[in-house]
Amino acid sequence: MWSIETVKSREFTHLHVRSGFSYGFGTSTPEELAEAAATMNTKNLALTDRDGFYGVPRFLKATGELGVSPIVGAEVSTEGGGHLVLLAEGTKGYRSLSKLITSYRCG
Repeated sequence: MWSIETVKSREFTHLHVRSGFSYGFGTSTPEELAEAAATMNTKNLALTDRDGFYGVPRFLKATGELGVSPIVGAEVSTEGGGHLVLLAEGTKGYRSLSKLITSYRCG
C-alpha cells in the first residue's frame, strides 16, 4: 500500500501538457508552466501542444532559466478524431517530429 510520503518521494514527470497555444485546450503560457514545475520541484516537464511546436521556443528559454529539464513533443491528431502524444528525443527526434507535423499540416 502506498502512503502519501511514498508518493511525495517519487519523481513524477508530466508528459502531456498543453499551453495556451493549443487554443481551447490549454490556458497557461509556456513560462507559467515552467514556473509551476519549478515551484513543485519537478525535474522534467513535457510541452505537447496540439499539432505543432508553437510554445517550444518560449518553453525552452523558461525551463533553462528555472532549472527544469524540458521535454519537447506534440499531440498529433489522427484520422477518425483520435490523438497521439509524440515526444522527441534530442535534436534528431525534434527534426523527425517537425517533418512529420509539417507533412501532416501541409498534406
